[in-house]
Amino acid sequence: MEPFKPDIEELNHFVVAGLVTAAALTAYHQSVEFISVGSYLLIGFLVILARELGQRTIAQWMRGDTELHLSVKGSIVTIIGGIIAVITQLPVILLFPVYNSYSMKSYENWEKSINAMWIKREMQIITGGLIALFLGWFISLQLGYTAAAQAFALFALFQLLPFDYPSIPTGKLDGATILRFNSFRWLVFFALALIALALV
Repeated sequence: MEPFKPDIEELNHFVVAGLVTAAALTAYHQSVEFISVGSYLLIGFLVILARELGQRTIAQWMRGDTELHLSVKGSIVTIIGGIIAVITQLPVILLFPVYNSYSMKSYENWEKSINAMWIKREMQIITGGLIALFLGWFISLQLGYTAAAQAFALFALFQLLPFDYPSIPTGKLDGATILRFNSFRWLVFFALALIALALV
């Protein structure tokens, strides 16, 4: 199994997505102290990293691949949400900075009749990312880092929204793939995200 080596473009996407997420968290919490901004910066990168590690772990195991993309429109929407939070002094947050694309090395030459198999494997990779986010939430909560736990739960919740429409300014979110293949699993994950957020 080849070790994963991110390219420069993906690293750039990771950095920008982490910065956008950190800015949204800072605006959401209405805290601009140096220490707070530094904390949210760290949390923003940890959230993106956890999701990526979860997805890539499953992808490597399945001999597949996942590629991180920066959602430009989603990032703009995320920043606009932060601006609204600052102007209105209300806890407003939107988190749509990234989306992923997937490929399976073992199945790339198969016919279109195995589309359902593709979706199932995409869902398994996506599930790895969601589990990593929930694990990050649990560890943060146990260590008493409520701001980090809340960030993990919020990011999971937004990723679970079933958005995959050209008219919506985001990339294809994880919830769209899960709901397309298994609505019960989507409902379970979405409920878990809501519960995780409520427990923070």
